[in-house]
Amino acid sequence: MRSEPPRRRTPRLALAVLACGLAGCATPRVGPPLVAQTALVRDELAFWQSLEGVRRVTADDALHALFLLADGRADHASFAARRAKAIERGWLAADDARAADDAASLGLLAVAVCRFLPVERGVTGLLFPGQPRGCVRDLAFHGLLPRDRPADSPFDGLELIEMAGRIEDWRTAHAGLPGAGS
Repeated sequence: MRSEPPRRRTPRLALAVLACGLAGCATPRVGPPLVAQTALVRDELAFWQSLEGVRRVTADDALHALFLLADGRADHASFAARRAKAIERGWLAADDARAADDAASLGLLAVAVCRFLPVERGVTGLLFPGQPRGCVRDLAFHGLLPRDRPADSPFDGLELIEMAGRIEDWRTAHAGLPGAGS
């Protein structure tokens, strides 16, 4: 009795692994940003209150919140305007291609905060100032961001509100430093 040779499943398995790998590299889409609602762009308090129920913060909402924290106002009309201003300030890389409804990462928030707050940086932060991982570590050391979180991890609205509170507390405690604000 002759047995059949075993089927080769290598090509199918390789394609399946490749498809899973490529799908895992994509930035998750969260949904429409809160700032797509014109009323929330104009009303700062309503924007912060609306963040309470958000499971994943979008890049557009994160940039809006960062401008509120950095400048005390966010008068950019669209995500394109916010993104362009963030690139100009060094918060985002010039080749950043994220969409408004992409999930924001802790690294995005950390790089921006490292740029607008005069926090003391470590050696890595001084050598590579725009690296998200180093910014997350430095800000976690100062108690501004949660510890033991990777730079590419998303965050929810309550975490963003808590981080904003920590940043404002840090500003109050370090009010004498240039760039700390009031």
